[in-house]
Amino acid sequence: TSECEEVFFNNLRIIFEGTKHTNRLEKRYRVLGISTNGRKLALAITIRNNKIRVIMARDQSRKERALFESEFKDK
Repeated sequence: TSECEEVFFNNLRIIFEGTKHTNRLEKRYRVLGISTNGRKLALAITIRNNKIRVIMARDQSRKERALFESEFKDK
């Protein structure tokens, strides 16, 4: 979980609104980011009671890595 938290403190992240599991009561987001030790993570999150709740965390897929790296290739 600390690696998930690191994604939000690092400026190298992409946040997408709404995934296929979003509903009208609880909006979900996808986050592509990097931990302090360089691990590229994909997260699914929601905001509940003013707190970020991580629903899923895993290593980025090949497509996600390509998107992430193209977005931050100069950083």
